[in-house]
Amino acid sequence: MRVLYHFAQSVFSRRTRLALAHKGLDVELRDGRADPSFMAEARQLTPLRTMPVLVDEGRALGDSGAIVSYLDFAYPDRPRLWPLDASAAHDALGITTAIDVAMNALADMGTRYWDLRNDPAWERVVGERMARAKTAIEWVAAKATRPFLAGDAWGAAEIWTFSATRWVLGMPPRAATTPLVAQILTLDFELPKALVDWSKQHDDRPEVRAIYG
Repeated sequence: MRVLYHFAQSVFSRRTRLALAHKGLDVELRDGRADPSFMAEARQLTPLRTMPVLVDEGRALGDSGAIVSYLDFAYPDRPRLWPLDASAAHDALGITTAIDVAMNALADMGTRYWDLRNDPAWERVVGERMARAKTAIEWVAAKATRPFLAGDAWGAAEIWTFSATRWVLGMPPRAATTPLVAQILTLDFELPKALVDWSKQHDDRPEVRAIYG
């Protein structure tokens, strides 16, 4: 049985679900926020204490990047997530790393380290992290000039970029009912218009519709 422990709205969980859908792999979803027992189970499976966690054929693995890499090794006969061509792989790794810089900055400063916001060093640290996030996301946006960002097929680079764009775009409507989202919005992170426009052309992909409705 294949199981994904996740948070339904998490950018890291949704990119993993998109990857599983792209591979055509069925998975049982266990939401750690909807049922605390699932959170407890996930934390017993890996030392990372983060979501998502995939259990596949008895093997447990945390971290969305590691999971997506594993899926290509475990299911090489299904649509690839990482390009085999060296140039395209270089592009994909650069894009996913840049997206992670931006998303981790938002998650860290808006949630994990939020309780430190009254520290004298807070403004300096936030400024540095958000400057890195802005530079990273603008670098990705500059590459959004064609449907596929790395190579000639949908894969990890597109999944990382699409899920990040959707996550940020979905924040304002959720802020009134989700305090963590409201905290992230105080960081004043903005998506480049090029990424918003790029993401729209992929709204009708089957895996996108399966995950986002």
